[in-house]
Amino acid sequence: MEEKNYILSDEIVFNSKPIAVPYNYRISYKISQLMLILSICCSKGGCSLIKLHMISMAFNSNEVMEQLRNLSNGQLTEVPVIRFDPAVTRAALFAKSENLIVQQKDGKLRLSSIGKNYVTSIMQEEDLMIREKRFLSEISTKITEGTIKEIMSNWRYQNVTN
Repeated sequence: MEEKNYILSDEIVFNSKPIAVPYNYRISYKISQLMLILSICCSKGGCSLIKLHMISMAFNSNEVMEQLRNLSNGQLTEVPVIRFDPAVTRAALFAKSENLIVQQKDGKLRLSSIGKNYVTSIMQEEDLMIREKRFLSEISTKITEGTIKEIMSNWRYQNVTN
C-alpha cells in the first residue's frame, strides 16, 4: 500500500479573514521564528515543543525576554510561566507538513535539510527579523531541555493548591 504524503491535513485550515491578521500570528512569521529557534537555540539532538513555546513566547513580552536572558546566564530570579500559543503549535504542524522540520522518535523536533536552507536564507537578510536573531544569539543553547524540565516541575509544584 502506497503511503500518501499530504501537504495539508485536517488540522490546518485556511479561511478568509475579514480583517488583517497581526504579523505575530501569521503562519509565515511563526514558521520563520520556529526555524530560527531550532537553528540557534537547539542542539543537534533536537528541541522539545515546550522549549519552542517558551522561547517563542518571549518575543511577545519584554519581561519574558528578560527572564529568559537571566535564565540563560544562570541568574534566574523568577520562574517564567510557560504559555502554550496555538499559533506556535499550528506553525510546527505546518512546518512539519512542508518538510521544514522532522520529529524524531523521542518527540523532539529538528530542522530538515530544507529547513536548514530556509534558515540560511533568513540569516542572509540583514534587515529581516533583527530583534529575534539578536535575542536568540544572546541565549543561544544556554537554556537546556533539562532546565526546561526543571522549570516545568517547579512551576507545577508552585501552582498546586491544597
